[in-house]
Formats: sequence, C-alpha cells, structure tokens
Amino acid sequence: MSRPTIAYLGPEGTYTHQAAHDVCASDVQYVAKGSIREVFGALDESVTLALVPLENSTYGSVVETYDTFRDPRMGSKVFVRSEHVLAIQHCLIALPGTRMEEITRIISHEQALGQCAEFIRTKLPKAKKVSVASTALAAKSLLDEFDGTHKTSAAICSAVCITVYPGLEILSRSVQDGPANQTRFLLLHTQRLDPLPLTKPLDLYLSALIRVRVEAPPSSKLNLDLSGIFRSLVATPATTLCSLSIRHVNRRPSLNAIPFNDTVFIELEGGHDRPAVALDLWYSAVIAGVERVRHYLQDSGYIEGEVVCIGSW
Repeated sequence: MSRPTIAYLGPEGTYTHQAAHDVCASDVQYVAKGSIREVFGALDESVTLALVPLENSTYGSVVETYDTFRDPRMGSKVFVRSEHVLAIQHCLIALPGTRMEEITRIISHEQALGQCAEFIRTKLPKAKKVSVASTALAAKSLLDEFDGTHKTSAAICSAVCITVYPGLEILSRSVQDGPANQTRFLLLHTQRLDPLPLTKPLDLYLSALIRVRVEAPPSSKLNLDLSGIFRSLVATPATTLCSLSIRHVNRRPSLNAIPFNDTVFIELEGGHDRPAVALDLWYSAVIAGVERVRHYLQDSGYIEGEVVCIGSW
C-alpha cells in the first residue's frame, strides 16, 4: 500500500507545515504548494489529504481559504474532516549582522504582517511591508535576493526557519501583538468517511461547515434572509440526540455580475445541552438541517443556488 500524501502551504517551514506534522502519522508524505488554491487543487487520487489555515485569533479569517471553498468539488469530492489549533510564535529574522535600525522592508504573509502590526508600528515604523505567499517564503527570500535589498530586509516567520534555511538569525522573538495568538487549520480529505492517517484518534468536535449560495428572481428585490436560514438550520426536533448551534458565520462577496449575491459559510457545533453522540448521528442531524434550509429557501422564492455540507467532524 502506498504511503498517504498531504498537501500543505509551503515552502518547508511554514506554520501549516508544522501543523501538518502535528496531526499526521510518521508515514505520511508531505507535498509543499505555493498557495492555498494550489493546495486544494493538488487533491486527487494520489494526494488525498490537505491542510489549510482557516482563521487566526488576532487577524481573523483567511479569505483565500474561504474563497477556495466555493469550488464545486468542496462538499462533493473534497470534505473537511478535522481541525487543529496551533499556537503562533512569530520571530523577526534577518541575515547575520543586520541591525533593527537598518531595516527598511519587512516581508511576510499578510496574516503574519497583520498579527504583528503593533510591533511593526512601534519598532519599525518606517519599514515597508511586503506581502508574500507564506511566512517561510519570506525567510527564504532573504537568501535569494541579490539586488542589495536583503541587507536592509527582515522576515516575520517561525523560529524553525533558521534551521530550515541556514544563514539566517533571529533578531527578535514573540513579535506577535497578543500572547494568545493561535491559528485554526482544517484537514481536508477526498473521502467523507475513510479512516485518516493521524498521530492520534480524532477528537469528536461535533462541528460542521455549510455553504449557502442563492439567487432571487431577476425582477425580485428579495435579499438573502440569514435569520430565516439560521432558524431553519438549528430547528432540531426535541426528540433528536443532536442539537445544532451556530459557531461562526463568514460571508464572502459575489463573484458574478449581480451585486451582493454572496456566498455564506455557516459553521455549526453540537449543542452543549446534549450528550455526546457518534459522528454518523451528528452528520445525520446536520444533513437534516441542510434539508430544512433548502425547503425554506424554496418556499421563500429563491430560484437557484445551493445549500451544501462541505464537512462534518
């Protein structure tokens, strides 16, 4: 049997890479990709796993991940199967001999730049912020530059990058704005129920992610009624073993010519007033909620769209 393969946001040394090592068993192969969309696109028969960042406790949602989740494959051929939370400790890294007062450019992923905004404002107020695809790529770029700017550049990334990319040193540790800086990652799989090659058994989070996209008739002024969707989704019968509650809502702008024809992602969790249940019963309760929303939208006059469970865990 071939070894399972997981795609992650590379290059080697990113926080996603670290999170993948945290959750996967030792026999898993790792494939680095240059963007979150490329990570998702790598999923096929040979690459069955992927890990993507979803949100940060300081800087909020990772919009590229949510926008990638619009893909029709999500919920039909690719599914969210688990989550992992990683504590983030950012470092300011540069070439040996670089001094703080010489830095004119700070390179990192946009999320990391946002998570270290206060440090940059107070310690490096005149430095230009340069966004790249990943924190590890920011570190690697310091070694790749030959135009002279590397002498006044620094990267925000993890401490492991000075091991992965020899020739760099840490100027300052823990440069993130808050001590409780954490990023939540989602594990994707090409099968909804197959066993996962993880370092430990799955925690039963009782979570689910629903994608809702609807269109009103062209002549209608009907707006998306989120309150009605929410009521339909969580209206579980009193006899059910699983109650649903809304954990998080993320609304992404329309990508077509009709303004505000948005896609809404609704994250559910099991109600805390109910006993723990098996994952298959939880999934059944979620699908029942999805069906209630579909009926509600049809009764409300929406003509096209979708309500899809893209993962339960």
